[in-house]
This record gives sequence, structure tokens and C-alpha cells, in this order.
Amino acid sequence: MVELTIVGRLADGLPLAQGPRYVNKDNENFIFYRQQAEFILKEISRGALTPSKMTILIDHHSFNYLVENGVCFITLCDSSYPRKLAFYYLQDLQKEFEKLDNTLIHKITSPYTFHKFGNLYIYYSKVEDG
Repeated sequence: MVELTIVGRLADGLPLAQGPRYVNKDNENFIFYRQQAEFILKEISRGALTPSKMTILIDHHSFNYLVENGVCFITLCDSSYPRKLAFYYLQDLQKEFEKLDNTLIHKITSPYTFHKFGNLYIYYSKVEDG
């Protein structure tokens, strides 16, 4: 199951949007994993992680990321969740993201302010659970 999704701008590593967290998750764990996802985004943006598609294992979870057109899509899943499904999710998200006005990406100055994209996450998380 997808537990967290972050979309970030590669140019500077700014997180643009975040998917909803699950209410049964411990808040401390959520904060820790969100910080880890932000760290991964920064590392990708500075060129330390060069593949456009990768899985990183942390504890009993996996971060899967996909980089396309200057945007990074990161998702956190339980390590037992199939990688193939995680990447299908990221590819679908990336395709939907491409439909939006790309100039908005460069106008954002604060983290997590890309609210126009927020409804898409809610839609995808409902599909994932069903």
C-alpha cells in the first residue's frame, strides 16, 4: 500500500505537493519518513542519485522514485508492496501531472503549496485502497 507520496521540483529540491498520510500511522513515524523523502529529493536534485528510477529500502519500507521532465515523484510503501505496482502508481501520477500547466512549477516558492495537485492524490489513494 502507498503510504506517502511527495512530488518535488528537481531544480532546487523543493517539495511541491504531498499525498495524504494514513490516519492509523504513528505521527512520529510519518514525520521521520517525510523527512527521509525530502532528503532523497534533495540528494536527487543535487545529482547524488542519478538513476531516473530507483528503490531505496529503509527499515521495513521502500521509497520508490521516478524522475521525469524536471519533477521527482517519490512514494513510500511497505517493503512487501510490489515494486511494479509502486512504479505503475508513479507513472500514472506523472502522466496526470503532465496535463497541468507546467509553468506553475517554476512559480512556487514555498514547500507543499501546489494545492491544485492535491485532489489528484486523494483520487489515487482511494484507488489504491480499493
